[in-house]
Amino acid sequence: MSDEIRGQAERVLEVRQQVADTETLLAFERRQWEELHADSIAFLKSRKATLAYEEDELRRLALATYQDDPTNKKPGPGVAIRMVTRWEYDAQLALEWVVEHGLVKMVKLDAIAFLKSRKATLAYEEDELRRLALATYQDDPTNKKPGPGVAIRMVTRWEYDAQLALEWVVEHGLVKMVKLDAKAFEKAAPALGLLDVTLVEEAQATISTNLSKALGLEQEQGE
Repeated sequence: MSDEIRGQAERVLEVRQQVADTETLLAFERRQWEELHADSIAFLKSRKATLAYEEDELRRLALATYQDDPTNKKPGPGVAIRMVTRWEYDAQLALEWVVEHGLVKMVKLDAIAFLKSRKATLAYEEDELRRLALATYQDDPTNKKPGPGVAIRMVTRWEYDAQLALEWVVEHGLVKMVKLDAKAFEKAAPALGLLDVTLVEEAQATISTNLSKALGLEQEQGE
């Protein structure tokens, strides 16, 4: 087992170095590119921020016009009103329903980070190294250093029933302790019975991707 642990430790070290090398290379290339194009990047960010503001203002004006005249769904060139639906419900009541029906999967307690490429490989290799180390420790609890670069430490953790924990949170109205998985909940919404869940329709302003045509221009003038 010790040879296997050593081999796995070497593999972890190898992948860890690959990750570090790749991150260093990417960081260096990014810094070089950003230094070379610093002025262009700053200008682009500024123009994007301005564009986002101007588009939001255009949507606001379009919705205001529509609210004055709900029959007018094309309040201006390149702008249209479309009707979209969304669920409206009381988050506390929704949580109570989820807890009552034992649907713990509808509640997100934490976001799960997505590990890509080499980092995912590194995570796997480190887990394998820990598994081998723990297996060695279980065979001999006196051996808390089962291999090079690996040690066993004793930690404490809370053990509890997730369903009971949710019931306590809901009972005490501590909604901020959990986050409802809105997509999962809304998918089940039509079958919720007495729960106050309503499918509402609301106006949403859309902007044409071809404003030149909408405005009767051959092409939009650049900055």
